[in-house]
Amino acid sequence: MMVPEVSLRNGKDRPGEPGSWPSSRPLRGPFLPVSPLPSMTGDLRYYDLRRHWTKRIVPHLKDEALNAILVRDFNKFTWGRWRKRFKLGDLPAHFESCDWSLDHHPPHPRYWGYVKHAACHWLVNFSLRLATLAEPVRPWRIITSDRHSTVWDGKRTLFDFNFLALGISPTACFEMANERELAPGKALKVHYARHYSSDQ
Repeated sequence: MMVPEVSLRNGKDRPGEPGSWPSSRPLRGPFLPVSPLPSMTGDLRYYDLRRHWTKRIVPHLKDEALNAILVRDFNKFTWGRWRKRFKLGDLPAHFESCDWSLDHHPPHPRYWGYVKHAACHWLVNFSLRLATLAEPVRPWRIITSDRHSTVWDGKRTLFDFNFLALGISPTACFEMANERELAPGKALKVHYARHYSSDQ
């Protein structure tokens, strides 16, 4: 059964944790026709962030454009939710408000620093840029819905920090996000998240 990201793995949210898509304003394209689920869904996989972290990911983490995207988008999440600024050098995990990781014993994978439960829409442009830097030959693109946003290479691989960490299957990830497909390399326009007081 498909469920909104906010409820995955029965995470216990503290006050101020958002639900799914934060705005009543429509998503803006350009959008491509919805892609069919790859015929052999068992072949869908996540890009192995843990395995490739040192050689293919770390060299790009200081990329100026990558960090500008992260600060621009994730600040819309933190400022919208809690009136807190997200600054250069901060990590999304510093703003975690869900206990999803408590049943995992340290040491934790280093990529978890870029995981924030229920904030996939504000991390997807960062993931798109990072995937393009790490694997530039692949035609990475965003697929998105109200429930989830992720990065896909158009074939078998998803580049997704949140769902990889949360233990959500690649097939479920694809099915939740695959309502709108952007052109390869095209960023998703994101808005400020709703303030937590509007959840009451």
